Amino acid sequence: MIGPDVAALGAMQSQRIGSLWLAPSVGAVAGYGVPRATPTALLFSFVSVALGAANLGPVKEEWTSQYWPSGLPGPAGGVSVLQTSRFALAMDTRTLAVPHFGVSPSIGTYEDSAKPDDSRWRSLPSAELSLGLRVGERVYRAVGAPQWDGVMGPRLVESGRWFQRADILGVRFADDTGAILGGEFRLETTAWPDRLGFALHARPPLEDFAEGERAFGRIGGGFGLTGTNHVDLGTSPALDSPAFTLELWVYPPAQDEVLGRAMAWLACRGANETTPGNIGLTYHGNMVDARLTLGPSAGDRHTLPAPSSMRLEAEAWNHVALAYDGLDLRLHVNGKLAASRRLDKPCAKGQGGLMVGRRGDGHGPRFRGLVDEVRFHSRALSTDEIAASHRDPAKGVGQAELSRGFAQDGLAQSKRRRLEWPSVSIDFGFKPKDSTGWSSSTMAKVDGAGWHRAHLVVEPGREVAASSLPEVVAWDKDAKRDLPVTHDSANGWHRIDLDSVRGQGGRNDVLERTRLRLRNPTGAPVTARLLFAKTAAGLRHAAPQAITGVTAVLRGPDGTPTGIPVQLSKNWHNRPAGGELAGLWFHGLVAVPLAAGAEVELELAMAYAHWGTLPAVSHSQLSLVGWGSNQRWDQAAFGAWGESFCFEPDQAQGRCMVLDVRPLMVTSKDGTRWSWTHNVGGADWLRMFDPAGGRVAPTGMRAAYLSQGPSFTHVVYSGRLGEGITHRADVHLARSSDISKASYRVRMQVDRRTEFSRLALFQVGADSYNHSRDRKLAVGDASGLVRESVATPGGDFDRGAPLEMVGATPWAALHGAVRPKGTPEKGAWADRGFVIREWKARLGGQECRPWLVERGSRLGDAASSIDVVPPPSVRVLEPGDFVDFLVEHVVLPQSAADYYGPDEALRAALESQAGWRLVHREAVRGVRQVEVFRGRLTATFPAIVVEAEREVAELVLSGGTGHLAVRFMGLKTQPSDLLLTLDGQPLDPAVNSRDLWQVDRMSDGRHMLTVNLPASDQPRRLLLMPVKGSGR
Repeated sequence: MIGPDVAALGAMQSQRIGSLWLAPSVGAVAGYGVPRATPTALLFSFVSVALGAANLGPVKEEWTSQYWPSGLPGPAGGVSVLQTSRFALAMDTRTLAVPHFGVSPSIGTYEDSAKPDDSRWRSLPSAELSLGLRVGERVYRAVGAPQWDGVMGPRLVESGRWFQRADILGVRFADDTGAILGGEFRLETTAWPDRLGFALHARPPLEDFAEGERAFGRIGGGFGLTGTNHVDLGTSPALDSPAFTLELWVYPPAQDEVLGRAMAWLACRGANETTPGNIGLTYHGNMVDARLTLGPSAGDRHTLPAPSSMRLEAEAWNHVALAYDGLDLRLHVNGKLAASRRLDKPCAKGQGGLMVGRRGDGHGPRFRGLVDEVRFHSRALSTDEIAASHRDPAKGVGQAELSRGFAQDGLAQSKRRRLEWPSVSIDFGFKPKDSTGWSSSTMAKVDGAGWHRAHLVVEPGREVAASSLPEVVAWDKDAKRDLPVTHDSANGWHRIDLDSVRGQGGRNDVLERTRLRLRNPTGAPVTARLLFAKTAAGLRHAAPQAITGVTAVLRGPDGTPTGIPVQLSKNWHNRPAGGELAGLWFHGLVAVPLAAGAEVELELAMAYAHWGTLPAVSHSQLSLVGWGSNQRWDQAAFGAWGESFCFEPDQAQGRCMVLDVRPLMVTSKDGTRWSWTHNVGGADWLRMFDPAGGRVAPTGMRAAYLSQGPSFTHVVYSGRLGEGITHRADVHLARSSDISKASYRVRMQVDRRTEFSRLALFQVGADSYNHSRDRKLAVGDASGLVRESVATPGGDFDRGAPLEMVGATPWAALHGAVRPKGTPEKGAWADRGFVIREWKARLGGQECRPWLVERGSRLGDAASSIDVVPPPSVRVLEPGDFVDFLVEHVVLPQSAADYYGPDEALRAALESQAGWRLVHREAVRGVRQVEVFRGRLTATFPAIVVEAEREVAELVLSGGTGHLAVRFMGLKTQPSDLLLTLDGQPLDPAVNSRDLWQVDRMSDGRHMLTVNLPASDQPRRLLLMPVKGSGR
């Protein structure tokens, strides 16, 4: 049955009609539910309770997943599928229809959830979701939602093994006459493996911008730009002055459904940016650019963007100024210098007057918002003068030759007012087919921002509703202080506030330890759903607590990892259109099963840059709410010094699989160390085009986060190509300190005859995303160089005939790279390449080797890639065809001077070798020699994997570069009772002490243990064995 959310009962009045439950939401914005304090008395008098099988509930692999079965939603709508180990929900995000819902047949393990099989949820019956809103005496019903456009419509907020959260922005409500209710509406869905939640968030709209000079302004009245009007300031000789300043005040809206992230002109002199003498300011996504065209050639067109840290504040007045003195172009935002560039060239005389709110020729999107105090000076104001004009807009600086101040006796106002609804109630129901269950409740105004909220909880398949919640107590182990714990009934979690936890250790070695005590007061098993939360108050975007590389491990009271995975979800984007879910936050989510009457003490260990003294690795979903696009984006990192590899399975933005790629431990973009390095992405696999040349985009892309770090990652992406091809890629990073390296095992299976005009089985960079300009290309194998050539970028076609790679360990190097035009000169650049470690393929009905070819592409300025392709004779894939290959994607420093990491072997190689030789070094020296004496060797790449024999594994290994990940699988013995030695001695405790092991629970309840060893040419003996009661 569908049971009640008991946390909401008692504190609020709820109604149960049939078998569904709903409660109004009141309380903190962060939870959208009812915060309920958990007792925290006597924290430090607790007796440590051992963690063991008797205290934890039965091991059963639970999971959640969410994806688009037919690809990204289009104009006709799109069905999003939320599937868990227990139930499934399919919802059309345009119509809000629910074509499928119910308890689904078991799909198997979490890894099985990545199989491209839709049959289980497609066999489920339909359901009806009903949303009604009463405002005053009028009743409105939800009638649909906008098309996904990257701003409005469906958004993925957080996603992983334990928890899914998505919403639909811009739900429309209409009364029975078709009249639309103005306001902001967001429908949210959340899911744990056994729990489905809906939440509606609604508030009245802001007052409309008044049109023209009826609008409020910064000083007196302003001018309201509606997207259909503009201001013409006319012409003046000052516009052709050799030095000049253009300044204005602008008030952008928080959300603009018409403009979205498209570019609009705030001010423009001349027809457009191709016109000599063009002067202007453009706006996109709360960012502003200065525009100046000095002459007739393309090289005379200059765009000077403000950095993302100086975006305009939405729903507020912002001062923007452009100044040029014939030498330097400057852009100022809110009184501060945002950007400058030396041009040192006179500006050509332009044509036409100065337009505000549109491009000079009237084409393209128009700005929607308010402007005021537009001034054009025939000299370049100094930085101090522009700051003064910002401080005192009424006074200004000097006499502007061309200006418009609008109605001086008009209304000056700092903010738009929000309208009020007289009274609000909601009808919120969910009715599975052949069920009579409905629920309703009165909404309450819960915060100063005017939001009204309600939520509905469904527990599919539960025969008896949960009668009690577990007790959760948390404290900072190092600071010895309690941490706030509240229960959120809307999201079903206990929220543990970690903002005050600072941890111990130096810049890269910060480790935060939070102790937990969980108690099940009932006589039946329960699940403790936990959210470990950090906001901007407890995080930074730079070391030591940088969110880019955060990892979290749940350990026992002795520090030994439990193997219970912690889902990692995070965000750092804060564009205003993202609303209340934007901003800097980290969510670590886990569901801990508790046996009847159990008391368990655990420890959460959170690391950022180092896990021990070696860079950690992490791979997790990064929310794009507050950036745009708002679909799945995954970010993997070595350490916490920026993104290392980024993946976009649905390809909503870059139209390829691998986007941003950055080198490790080279000089950063700002010229420092331990920060973001330059982007030299992207890459792609299985990029196919039909016989007519059209791209066959991947659909049904799923993600399964099997291991998220900190020693080794494993994330699966799978989906379909067309009607006859399924595919899967296993992505891995291993803890190391030499280079950025990701491993991809790519499998493609052909079930139906498929014709194609082009198929790139793998490529670096990608057709549609290529952030480096490589001057030389080389291919080879283990024996050395086979061919090297000067890159011939551009043209969007293959450069020459493909080359069959017949030798062992084929590799490719894109080297001698330079920066794309417009990239800042500060910071080190990097080369890139790939090594094919394993290869099996049957294409066109015949077994084949990989073929490599240079591909030219045009992305702004011309670029090149190296593609792995089928034999030239193959243009049809036959049933039974397949590929199965393992490729290492490597990013290499260009010189020893750029690299500041600790790997001396790499430093020596950089001093003695260059270009393609570094990729060849990875191909040859990266080979691992492994001899197993006890156990069974199952893999040598990307990790050395040994299945233990009666809890014992013994092997001798040598070779490799950097550090090697070694994994022991099939262990029944608790990790606390295992001993691991290297050549008879315990492993280096700074890198591989027991509390730094990575432990993953396998689907059968056994464990997999991962350690990282420095590579060595000398054979070393590694022994794992059980030792009852062994110390750490």
